[in-house]
Amino acid sequence: MRRFYFENENSIRIALNDETGIFLFAPTGLGVEFEHEYGDYAGNGFFRRNKFKTSQLEFNANLLFNPNKTNPYYKYRELLDWISSTKELYLVYAPSENGKEGEYYRRVHVKNIEKSELSPDGSLITPIVLLPLTPWFHPSPISIGFGEDYDEAMRYDFYYDDQLIYGTGDGNYHASIPAGGHMPGAILLTFKGTIVNPVVSLIGRKNGKVYGECSVTDTFSATDTFVLSTQEQDSYVKKIKKNSEEEDLIDKLDITKNAFFTIPQDEDCDLRISGGNINGEALVKVFRYYRGV
Repeated sequence: MRRFYFENENSIRIALNDETGIFLFAPTGLGVEFEHEYGDYAGNGFFRRNKFKTSQLEFNANLLFNPNKTNPYYKYRELLDWISSTKELYLVYAPSENGKEGEYYRRVHVKNIEKSELSPDGSLITPIVLLPLTPWFHPSPISIGFGEDYDEAMRYDFYYDDQLIYGTGDGNYHASIPAGGHMPGAILLTFKGTIVNPVVSLIGRKNGKVYGECSVTDTFSATDTFVLSTQEQDSYVKKIKKNSEEEDLIDKLDITKNAFFTIPQDEDCDLRISGGNINGEALVKVFRYYRGV
C-alpha cells in the first residue's frame, strides 16, 4: 500500500497512514504536466519545439482524523502547530512497499488546510492543498572508500555502510555514482577529520570529463567538519567546528571552478575527495531528481 508522511528539516516525521490517527486519502496532483510551444520554422508544415517546461501542479488531498485513535480536534491543532514551526516541510511519498529505498521527497508549502465540523461518526475530514517547490527526489547515501590510486580504486555498491575506511597522509577518498534520475542531481557531502585545502571533484567515467570541482583553501582539524551541498535551492560550503559554530567558506573557494556542480543523469561518475594530511570519515548523500514517480 502507498504511504505518505510529512517530514521537517530535522528528519522528524508525521505519519499520514493512520498510525497515530491521521490518514491521507484521495490525493491528486501526483503526476506531471509539461508545457510546449512550437513554431513552423520552414513554413512547410514541419514544426520545432521552441519552449519546454514543467508546470507546477498543486497537490490536493484529504486528511481524516480518526476518533478511534485520537481526539480529532486536538490532533488537528497539534499537526497545525507542528507545520507552523517547521523551517522546511517535505511531503514523503512511497508508491509501493519497498522500504526507504522506495521513498521520494518533495519540498512543499501549505497553501491551505480547511477545518469543518465533526462528521456523525466523530471523525474530522480536512482538505489540504500543497504547493511543490522541488521535483521529486530520492536521497541515497553512498559509501566512500580511501585509496592512493584513484584510477584503479575499488568501486563500492550503492548502499550505506557505516563501517567506513580510514586513511592517513595525502591521498583521496572515492565513491562511484551510477547514472539515474530525470534531470541533473546533487550531493550533500560531509567530511569529519583532518584535511588541508580540500578538493571535491566529479569526473565522468566515459571519457574523464570533469563536471565540477570544489576547491577550498583552508585547514581542518580532527574535530572540524567540511560540508558541501550542491542542491539547487540550498548550495553552500562551510566548516562546522567542535562547538557547532559554522563558518561560511564561500570566500575561500576557487571561483574559477564549478564548485556547485550537478550530477549528469546519463553517465556514471566518480566522486573524489582529496587534500593534504587527509584522515577522517566521509559521508555522501546523492539527490536524484524525478519529474514524476
